[in-house]
Parts: sequence; structure tokens; C-alpha cells
Amino acid sequence: MKRVFSAWLAVALSSSAYAAPQQLDLTPSDKWRVDYADDACILSRSFKSGGQEYKLGLTFEPVSADVWMRLRAPDSVSHFDSGEMKVEVDGVPLKALVHFNVFQDKSGGATREYWLRDFSNKFAGTQRTLRLNTGRYGDIQIGFDGFAEALKSIGTCVDDLHRSLGIDPALLKTVASPPEPISGTFPTMPTYKDEFVYQMLYWVAPSGRVDECHLLVPTGAQSFDKTACEEMKKNARFKPARNKAGQPVRAPIYENARIRRVVYRSES
Repeated sequence: MKRVFSAWLAVALSSSAYAAPQQLDLTPSDKWRVDYADDACILSRSFKSGGQEYKLGLTFEPVSADVWMRLRAPDSVSHFDSGEMKVEVDGVPLKALVHFNVFQDKSGGATREYWLRDFSNKFAGTQRTLRLNTGRYGDIQIGFDGFAEALKSIGTCVDDLHRSLGIDPALLKTVASPPEPISGTFPTMPTYKDEFVYQMLYWVAPSGRVDECHLLVPTGAQSFDKTACEEMKKNARFKPARNKAGQPVRAPIYENARIRRVVYRSES
């Protein structure tokens, strides 16, 4: 019930070849931890491999069947890259490929992020290991022991998050199919330099029109912040959500839109 729009625009100055690392076997160095954020619930854990520290985080956002998983590593990369990769859950390969991004983060290390779509059906049952076959960036095997118990705490956090946004968790359980966009579902974007982010929560009525909208994180671009919700109410059209009986029902959509502009730096 959430659309994630993550676009990368790049200006390539020059870059050096990236040597794929050896396979990483990440061993947990502490317990799973749940953190309440303003707009998400974060499940995180620290790992070690070859004397190096790694930090794994799974971000659970409101009204979403998908989860972003991010692995912060001490190595470095010369430029942003993305692709599709194979994933194994407890040794069983998934049929669908998983999208990933790799980029340098502000701490000086590298961040690898993975878009785990349909998380509950594909990943929530992980008992032992999650293996990421990222090709040119090496294979990573992550120990997932204790994951099922940690997800119970995340479920409590997500329910609390929904209530804080005025969404009844019980209502979400009645939605069999989420709203589907038809047209006009992106407001006019402002100009930006390096990164543009906005977070919005809106409700789609049984008619397929937006009848309530809140810009949760403003961009700072006044023209956009003042008009984004009004544009959604005026122009957006959806196929409405439906319950198990096939009847149209009112349902929320949480939107986290990210556009990043990456400049490749030369290395000699």
C-alpha cells in the first residue's frame, strides 16, 4: 500500500574499477534491537567478519508490504551502483530478483541497501541465514537466528506507529488489495541540488479520489509544500482498495519519495 520512488541521477566525471570483495560471512555480535523512529520502526543488529564491524538495519515504514534493508560496511566504493541480485532464504533461492543500491555513506564506509518486496511472504520466515548473491560486489551470508522473536517486537512498534498517524491497525487487516494508482499520483516536483525527499500520508476513498492528505516531512520548497496535497486531492485517481468480499473501502497510502543526485569522483 506504499509506493517507493527512489531515483538516482548521476553525472559521471570518471571512476576507477571496483574489485569485488571476497564472500562475507556475517556473525552476530549482539542481539536484535528495535528502535522507534518518527516515521518508521527499525530492526537492527551488529555483525562481525574478519575483525570488521557491520551494521544491519531493516526499516519498516507505515502501510507498506515492503521493507528496506541496509547494510553499513567499513569498505568503500568509488561511485553509486545498482542492480538486481539473487537471494537465498535458509538455503532456498527465491524466484524473484531483489533490487539493490551501493553507495558511499557519510561515515566513510559503504552502504548497501536492498528492497525486500512482499516482505511478510518472502522474508519474514527466515530462521537461520539470508544469503545475498550480489555478483560483482561479492556474496554475503547473514546470520538471522532469533529473527522470528524480534519480528514480534517490530509488529508492536508498527501498530503503535500506525496509531500515531491516526490509522487503526485493525482496519489494515481488512484490506485485501491496496489502492492502485491510475493517474495524477505525483505532485509537481520542486527543483533540487543533491537530494530531494518528501513523506506523505493520504487516504483513497471508495470513489478512487484522495479525500485526506498530510505532508509528513516538508521539503522546504514552499511552493511544493503548500500545494502538494491540494494537487493530490484534485488530480490523483486510483482504483480503490478492496476488502476480502471485493467491496471498495477507504484505505491509506504512505509515500516516501527519494531522488538523489550522485556525482562520480575521479580516483587515480
